[in-house]
Amino acid sequence: MKIALASLGSWGTALGNHLANNGFQVLGYSRDKELVNSVNSSNINFKYFPDLKLNKNLKATNNFNQLLDAEFFLLAVSSSALNDILDLIPKDINITYISAIKGFDTESCLTPVQILNKRFSNSNTSVISGPSFAIDLIKSRPVAVVAASSCKETKTKVSKLFRSDKLRVYESNDTTGVECGGIYKNIIAIAAGICEGLDLGESAKAALVSRGLSEMLRFTKSFGGKAETVLGLSGLGDLVLTASSKTSRNFSAGLLYSKGLSTLETQKEIGYTVEGIKAAQFINKYALENNLDLPIALKIYSLIKGEARAKDLVKDLLTRESTNLEFS
Repeated sequence: MKIALASLGSWGTALGNHLANNGFQVLGYSRDKELVNSVNSSNINFKYFPDLKLNKNLKATNNFNQLLDAEFFLLAVSSSALNDILDLIPKDINITYISAIKGFDTESCLTPVQILNKRFSNSNTSVISGPSFAIDLIKSRPVAVVAASSCKETKTKVSKLFRSDKLRVYESNDTTGVECGGIYKNIIAIAAGICEGLDLGESAKAALVSRGLSEMLRFTKSFGGKAETVLGLSGLGDLVLTASSKTSRNFSAGLLYSKGLSTLETQKEIGYTVEGIKAAQFINKYALENNLDLPIALKIYSLIKGEARAKDLVKDLLTRESTNLEFS
């Protein structure tokens, strides 16, 4: 069985290598010829995992057409690159698509699976998500994720594809709920990084994460996802992970914001896409249009826009009017 992979970033490489360990032939796409040569000649992704040998079943190409005879197409690109990749795929090709993307398309305001569903058959689309850092997966540490699809056959096929003695995969038919959790937690992770950077203490961080979960529930239900999905691995689980570790780009971005860096400076320092920054822009628009109370996300958006400082956000959140509705 052949699996196509876009792209060979840290998350894509980790997923592709895991599937290669499971015995599948994986072909990863990259425009970087040097990276392609490195993977093919020495089984090393020198950009992201220079000290780790990859499975020989993971190969690379810069010829996109070589991916089109695969049975599965794993998408591990940034949300902003998804449409460009899909434009290269003929609509009549029978491939099962697996999104490993945690971000919105800011122009269409759709999740990756919603974009896939507009282009292809709903029965061929799925998402895999959960509390999982690339470094843990590629080092074969225990990880648990969720595979979701509206099609029962597809979610079962995808879960079997990834399942191993190191990766436990749960199944769900709530693709919207799974994606919303993976997207919203990035915003809360930025806030958690700010909390850490300002040395506000573990008590403050615990309050922030629990109130962030409340916001995630409100948003997900409004967007068409299920509350029980948010309370599982792809929501609460992913939130706990990314809101507590410097391995998270979004948490690291929060640390930089706490030092007074602008959004441009923060993105430059991180060096890679910070999905929480993009997500906050969409969430702000959605909250205003749908009269949703999402105070943490809206404050993070004002920080991203340069309209507030990190210290101001803390005071504003602490002094806002109280409510007795814990998870409304």
